[in-house]
Amino acid sequence: MKKTAITLLLAAAATLPALHAQDTATTLPSDEYTSEYTSRADSLQTALDEANSRLGKIELEDKNKRIWKPGRYSILAFALQQLGSDFEPVSKSKFAFALAKGAVYYFPKNALWGCVKVGLDMRWFDISIAKYKKDKIYSEGWGNLGGDNDEIYDELDLGRTTVHIGAFGFGPNVGVAPFSFSGNKHLQPLRFCLYFHYTPTVGLYMMSEDGETELSAGYCNMFDFGGRITYKAINIGIEGKWGNGKFKKFDFEDDEESLITEGSSDKIRRKFAATRFYIGFTF
Repeated sequence: MKKTAITLLLAAAATLPALHAQDTATTLPSDEYTSEYTSRADSLQTALDEANSRLGKIELEDKNKRIWKPGRYSILAFALQQLGSDFEPVSKSKFAFALAKGAVYYFPKNALWGCVKVGLDMRWFDISIAKYKKDKIYSEGWGNLGGDNDEIYDELDLGRTTVHIGAFGFGPNVGVAPFSFSGNKHLQPLRFCLYFHYTPTVGLYMMSEDGETELSAGYCNMFDFGGRITYKAINIGIEGKWGNGKFKKFDFEDDEESLITEGSSDKIRRKFAATRFYIGFTF
C-alpha cells in the first residue's frame, strides 16, 4: 500500500513541470497577440481619423465652390431714369438700358459663421443709355412760334438722350447664404447680397428739340446701392443709381458769336437718378 502511494506521489511530481511548461507556452503567445492586435487597431484608427479629416476638408471645399462661385458677373438692366438741372424741369425716361460687368472678391476663404462673406465689389465697366420724354413746356408753350418752320423742326426733333460710360467702380459687398447649413444641396447655392459702388463716369448729353440742338459732355460722380438674389449661375437684382456732373457744350458757332459769349459760364450741372431692374450671369 505504501509502495503504491509513493509511486503516485512520484508520478504527480513528475507531471507538474510539464503542466507548468504547457501553461507558459499557452499564455505567452496570447499576450503577444493581444498587444499586436491593440497596436494594429490604434494604427487603423489613426489612419481612419486622417482619412475622415481629409474627406471633411474636401467636402467643405466642394461646398464652398457650390455656394460661393467665382464672383465674375455680367448684368443687363432695364431702368426708369430721370434727368434734371438747375434750369430745366425733371424729365422722365421713355426707355433706359444698361450693361455692366464686374467681379466680387470675397474673403475669408471659409464663410463667417458658416454663411456670411464680405468682399470688394469691382464694377469694371457700366454703360447706360436713356431716351427722355418731351417736356410739356417745350411741346405746348412754344409749339406755335415757328410758323411754317414747325414741319422742319418736327423732322429734326430727335428728343434728348444721355449716355453714361463708367469704369473701375468699387465698393463693399456683403453676401449671405442662409441655407448653407441645410443638407439639401439644391438649396445651398441660394444666396443674397447687398453692395455699394462709386463709379467714375463720363456722361454725354444730346438734345434736338424745337429747332435747338445741343451736344455736351462732362465728368460725373455716380453712385449705386443695390441687392441681388443669386442661384448658381443666375441672379436677379435691383439697384438705385444716382449722381451729377458739370456738362460743357461743344461749341459749333462762328467765331464772332463765340466772342460774344466768351467769359460766360457755359457749364450746366445735370443730375441723374435711376432705378434699375436686372438679370445677371455669374461665371
